[in-house]
Amino acid sequence: MLPRNPGLTSSERLLGRFAARSFLKLWSHPNLYRARAKELCDLLVVFDDHVLIFSDKVCAFSSGPLDLAWHRWKSHTIDKSVEQLLGAERWLRTQPDRVFVDAQCLQQFPLKIPTNARFHLICVAGGAADRCQSELGGSGSLSQTSDADPAKPFVVSIVRHNHVIHLLDELTAPLVFSELDTAPDFISYLTAKETLILGHSLYSTGEENTLAAYLLGAGQRAHPHFPQVTGYDGQVVVF
Repeated sequence: MLPRNPGLTSSERLLGRFAARSFLKLWSHPNLYRARAKELCDLLVVFDDHVLIFSDKVCAFSSGPLDLAWHRWKSHTIDKSVEQLLGAERWLRTQPDRVFVDAQCLQQFPLKIPTNARFHLICVAGGAADRCQSELGGSGSLSQTSDADPAKPFVVSIVRHNHVIHLLDELTAPLVFSELDTAPDFISYLTAKETLILGHSLYSTGEENTLAAYLLGAGQRAHPHFPQVTGYDGQVVVF
């Protein structure tokens, strides 16, 4: 197998180590390219018919006025990640044979992208936790909504162009990876969350709360799933 790119930044290397040592070692490749010096994504995982695309951005959160600091941080981390994720999915759907493991595009990506792939888009955004905790208290993790972007500090819309964006940060990424430490477990969580979000309006005060609802939804850890409540399709689900 071709050597894996270890990652370009400290955050990307951390994400790559998470994948390599836990549940995605055999199927994960950091820092792939679509053209010379044009990065496709920070981490790509191909597992059966599932393709997981990760975009990892870290930006310092300014100590200045909150609204302006939030706008700048979100633009440089989450918005750029979403753009990269959606672009990577489009590329993999239309140009699956033009994916490379090196910046010179001399070594082709060794795994085949399934023709019937189900794509999962994961944004890992770092740098806001300390300011979030100082402003709002709590853990410092980012709140999530399926509604349109509220332009409210520390609340992020995770449905973009009919795609669910799985939002992790420096606090919740290690938690999710440690609790869901096999590829099937992690993919089952992503799939269940996508089904839930696309069928309801969602508000979560942090990914740790969404994860807890999933792990305890059946009252047991052996077969986790989100709580099932009938007769409330299209209503707001709050974690």
